[in-house]
Amino acid sequence: MVRYTALPERVPRSRRHTMVEVVPGRSAIENARRLSGEPDDLLVEEPIATERRPAPVPVERIRTIDARIRELEIAIARDQEALKSLISHPEGAGRLRESPELARIGERLPELQAELRALRRQRDRLSGAVAP
Repeated sequence: MVRYTALPERVPRSRRHTMVEVVPGRSAIENARRLSGEPDDLLVEEPIATERRPAPVPVERIRTIDARIRELEIAIARDQEALKSLISHPEGAGRLRESPELARIGERLPELQAELRALRRQRDRLSGAVAP
């Protein structure tokens, strides 16, 4: 039976002699040999990965995100213009309180802005991992 832990002190003292360190960055075969109890001199040392690069992201995924960002920017601009129009209307506050359009925009606009921020962050993260 194999159990992994990041807290060796939680392993009962009576079982600590059976613990084997699994080293991140080594292959599964390498760690399996360590777990099987093979002597260390039989183990082939592999360099431990010092820098992990993200997997390449398909360019199509970036294009899809960019297209959705453009759609959100247009929808947000449209809602902002509608708000400006409602606020600057000569009838003033009385019209605003009764406006179902204002309520819809008030519910929709924060959601659109949050989605836009999330997509921009995702786009920024993925931009360094684009596949050629």
